[in-house]
Amino acid sequence: MMPRQQPKTVIPLLLGLLLLSAPARAEERKSVAVLDVVGAPRVQLVIQNVVKKTHTLVPLAKWNAAAKRLGAMGRASDEIAMVAGDLKVDAVVTATVKKDKESGTWTLNVSARHGPTGKAVDKLRYPLKGPRVDPATLKQLANEVGPAVDQAIMGPPAEP
Repeated sequence: MMPRQQPKTVIPLLLGLLLLSAPARAEERKSVAVLDVVGAPRVQLVIQNVVKKTHTLVPLAKWNAAAKRLGAMGRASDEIAMVAGDLKVDAVVTATVKKDKESGTWTLNVSARHGPTGKAVDKLRYPLKGPRVDPATLKQLANEVGPAVDQAIMGPPAEP
C-alpha cells in the first residue's frame, strides 16, 4: 500500500503550481493602448472591445498621464514610442475621422502601430458618407482591427 499524503502538503503544492503557471498566462496577453478617437466615440468602443478579447487594454487615463509627464502628447512616431516604452505597451491604435479639403469626402483612418517604435504597421481606411461612422463600417472595422493589432505587436517588417 502506498502511504496517503496529508491534505496539508497537497494544498500548498497545488497552490505553488497554480502560481507558477499564472505568469505564463499573463505573458501571453500583450498590452495595447487605444488612443482617443475625437468625434467618433463608437469607433473607439469597437476597437477597445475587440482588443480586450485577446490583449490587455491599457487605460487611456494611464496613457495620457504618462504622455503628459514625458511631454509627448502628440501622435508622432517618436512620441508614441516614448510613451509606449515607458508603459511597456506592445501596440498602439490611433484613429481619426477626416474630411478631405479638396474633394470634400470623409474617411475613417485607423493605424495599428508597433509600440516600441511607434511606426504604423497596418493602416485601415474606410470611406464614409459623412462625419458619422455607419454600422456597416463599424462591423467591418471590428473584423479587421484585431489582425491589424496582432501584426503591429509583431513589429514593422524588416527593411532590406
